Amino acid sequence: MTLNSFFDEPTPRSHDAFLAFARSLAVPDIYDAVRTSEPLSDIVHYRFAGSLRRRYEQLNRFPEGLIVTGDAVCSFNPVYGQGMTVSAVEAECLAHALAHARREGGLNEDFGRRWFRRIRPVIDIAWNGASLEDLRFPELAQQRPARLKPLQWYMDRVHRATHRSPIVTDQFYRVVNFLDPPTSLFRLRVLADSLFGRGSAKAPMTQPKAPLGPQPPVRRS
Repeated sequence: MTLNSFFDEPTPRSHDAFLAFARSLAVPDIYDAVRTSEPLSDIVHYRFAGSLRRRYEQLNRFPEGLIVTGDAVCSFNPVYGQGMTVSAVEAECLAHALAHARREGGLNEDFGRRWFRRIRPVIDIAWNGASLEDLRFPELAQQRPARLKPLQWYMDRVHRATHRSPIVTDQFYRVVNFLDPPTSLFRLRVLADSLFGRGSAKAPMTQPKAPLGPQPPVRRS
């Protein structure tokens, strides 16, 4: 079981503190599931400084015969569980690129630059999604562009709609798992259920002080 804290929030160092942390969450499901369980190990800590993206595709030159992939290109907030998925998609891209190069007689000197352009779309999807949520933190207010505010407002309603709409829930997880593009969250039925679905008109829409899950800060390079 994994629990996440962020910024200066204290992290549990004992099993009692771990259960207290779980009990403090907004919903009781996790605490109820583990409060009578037997721990199999000590509490282990893992630190993540922040999401980091290296823009190799913007280089004018890149060493011939080399490429970069996985976390060495873009390291995502692990809370969202998308880093390995992105790496797997990149591996598929590499297989297709090498097969194409083999048919064309081998790698050319521009292979590296074309590689970074090829993997950029899938990295964009995960990076933009992580940034959308991470930049809710007041500590990152100076990094938050104004254009994110309407998207964050809409995603608040999408998240709330997943508690009552199977259609929104299914579409949300299809986007999170890279089965559908993020634009599918703006399909008419998803829009209708998110903005006007049963219960949404009476539900309070206060702006949360933090994202819907604790995440570390965003960094860019």
